[in-house]
Amino acid sequence: MIFSSVTKSLKGSGKTKEIALTNAISQIPVTDKAFVTFVSEGKQKIIAYYEENCDNIVKKADTYIKMQQYEQALGLLMSVPEEVPACYDKILSKSVETFVDYQNQHCAELLQQAKAKMAAQYYEEALEILAKIDPSSNCYAEQQTLTKNIENKVSAEVKKQWDFQMKQYKDEVNLEKQRINAMKEIAVSYYQSQPTNVTYNYLIR
Repeated sequence: MIFSSVTKSLKGSGKTKEIALTNAISQIPVTDKAFVTFVSEGKQKIIAYYEENCDNIVKKADTYIKMQQYEQALGLLMSVPEEVPACYDKILSKSVETFVDYQNQHCAELLQQAKAKMAAQYYEEALEILAKIDPSSNCYAEQQTLTKNIENKVSAEVKKQWDFQMKQYKDEVNLEKQRINAMKEIAVSYYQSQPTNVTYNYLIR
């Protein structure tokens, strides 16, 4: 789907094709009217697209959720930009529900990873893994037990950082921010894992 397009002739030089392309692109001034219009029109059309298709996006996400494809569902939901408040607010609650389901599906795996790090006496790394387990997860109680076993085996500075992070979980506003960041990371990771096919057409003279 193309929301906006722009065409401009550029010349670039370099020892390789990639360097020459980078050199050509770097010559485009940020104030170039054609590109300013390209970005502006594209942004407005993208916002309009999400406003018109919000309900369809939620329905498609529900389909992925029923198939327990939580990463794909979060990838779709978190693709809605914040600049579309009417839709973003709607998908945010659905995203949190999906994130909780994702947590319940993966928390056992995280616990196993943490236990492996503990067995190898990599306690700081174990805490980093345990920090990924959300308080809403059905594994959270066991996470707390493992944490208590580790706390006296790490430095005072690491324990201080951990205590601060756990304090954030008790604050609803901070907890929501952490969940949103975690959901975005899952979405980005999902799309990065997908194969990308890009076709370039070059005219080199």
